[in-house]
Amino acid sequence: MPSSFDFPKTGITGAVSVPGPWVENKTSVLRRQSVHRAKQLEAGPFAADVASFRLHLAAENKAAGTVRTYAEAALWFAAAHLLRETGKTRWDQVDAQDVQRWTVRLLASYSDAYTYARTSSGRCSSSSGG
Repeated sequence: MPSSFDFPKTGITGAVSVPGPWVENKTSVLRRQSVHRAKQLEAGPFAADVASFRLHLAAENKAAGTVRTYAEAALWFAAAHLLRETGKTRWDQVDAQDVQRWTVRLLASYSDAYTYARTSSGRCSSSSGG
């Protein structure tokens, strides 16, 4: 067994050799994921309220990752949907239909990738009657 992580290259396109504790040399095929687009987070007039929301979450002792995720989600919704698609500039202008449209957009963009990831990892099983 080699003393370093210098494993032999394979002849399979997209495959790499990776170490495994029970296998001396293990080959895995890596799937190319879709191009990740950066989220638009320039929320303009909504930014101050999102900063306040972030402080509120932190004051409730939410985990740092939770605070970051919730604040980023609010910024993304404001920047990518409210400002670009509706022209709304205040939270009191936002209604349930805005949230529904944003949700539909997210589902259309990400549900196929989510479903693929769940089924290929074996976590999603088909239900059968009987």
